[in-house]
Amino acid sequence: MTDTTITVHTRQPARRVCTAFLVVMTLAFASVITACGGSSVALPKPLTDALTIMQESGGYSFTATITTDASSVTTTGDFQAPNRIAQTVTRAGSTPVAMILDGATVHVQDPSTGSWSTKASTTESAVDLRSTFAALGSPTSIEENENTYTFKLSEKATKQLAGSDVTGLATVTATVGTVGLSQLQYTVTANGQPVNVTIDYRNVGTSPKVVVPV
Repeated sequence: MTDTTITVHTRQPARRVCTAFLVVMTLAFASVITACGGSSVALPKPLTDALTIMQESGGYSFTATITTDASSVTTTGDFQAPNRIAQTVTRAGSTPVAMILDGATVHVQDPSTGSWSTKASTTESAVDLRSTFAALGSPTSIEENENTYTFKLSEKATKQLAGSDVTGLATVTATVGTVGLSQLQYTVTANGQPVNVTIDYRNVGTSPKVVVPV
């Protein structure tokens, strides 16, 4: 495996693209949508309402894909508020890895035996996937096309969304679904490389409960 380490916080759900411990879904919502500095424009009410639903929901299912010039990683799973995630991480040419994050504890399943091992993590705050969409509350510009909204974020908001390693401004497209968001896409630059992130949401408020291995 090429050792190209790219940190992308979907506050994301994305940790390091080339490690098995890819916590892709650090991506989500803060308890309050706040401004992130710089000149901002108001969000349209349908998008504001969708963000509110997502932040107040008890959980949702997701599929997140992170693509760079060198690799593509897909994570499918369920988030249960406030701090549990069950997810399977799939990388081309590698065996999918199933893991469950429970606060500061990470459980990883051995794909060959099915047994679980447990490790401590330093990323407990990242497990609440509602904690980053605060950045989306203060776009510098926004375009609306029916239920899809495309906008730019300031440099500060971009770092809040995708991590301190990114540079430049994020371009974000959010699609409002029947309940909450149905999709979020954004593009950032990390370590000099373009990184494209797409997250599809489903089962908002009705996703399966996350069961922690015993």
